[in-house]
Amino acid sequence: MTTRRERLEKRLEKRRDWAEKREAKATAAHEGVHRIADGIPFGQPILVGHHSEGRARRDQERMDSGMRASIEHSEMASRHEQAADGIERALATSVYSDDEDAVERLTEIVAELEEKRDRMKKSNADFRRDPDMKAALAAMTPYERSQAVPHASYELTNLGATIRQKKQRIVQITREREQAEQGVRAGGRVMVSRYGGTCPDCGRDFAKGDPIVWYRSTREAIHAVCPKEASDA
Repeated sequence: MTTRRERLEKRLEKRRDWAEKREAKATAAHEGVHRIADGIPFGQPILVGHHSEGRARRDQERMDSGMRASIEHSEMASRHEQAADGIERALATSVYSDDEDAVERLTEIVAELEEKRDRMKKSNADFRRDPDMKAALAAMTPYERSQAVPHASYELTNLGATIRQKKQRIVQITREREQAEQGVRAGGRVMVSRYGGTCPDCGRDFAKGDPIVWYRSTREAIHAVCPKEASDA
């Protein structure tokens, strides 16, 4: 199965290829215009009524058409390059759920963000402890004090939300991978059994505390890994 990163890499390759082809067409059209222009004496106007008038007007139309084509191809090449640059930035900075090292990378990012938050909190604390600032801060309203520190309260709030979101992604990705490895059907949730029961897949009992897959919609529980399947493997 193709991963999202692999699909984006193919899209990036196509965009670069399209940009290169468009740029080549722009260059060819521009060179064609110059070849026509090189055959016309510098400053030579169209001689109305002269036998050369028809050819001169055709050359002028070809030059106008060539310049428009060159500009259009160049603009399209630029659009493809910009799109490719955007994809390249996304590949360099994003973590996709189906990346093989997604959990490891997200864990590293969370650690970096938590360190950043600790530094911000320390900076605010040092600022508040500064003797020169205590009197000024005491005269402020709570809101003013929250904005006067080096890192406003909303910065810490937003950073905390980002950390929680990435931690939730780690849990979600881990759970999805565990379920995929254990052959869990859609809608199932891997959990520890609170009660005993019988697995409808293998017909064997499971006890309280056994890892199971719970399907809330049907209120059905099965072994996370059936003993029968494990022995057959």
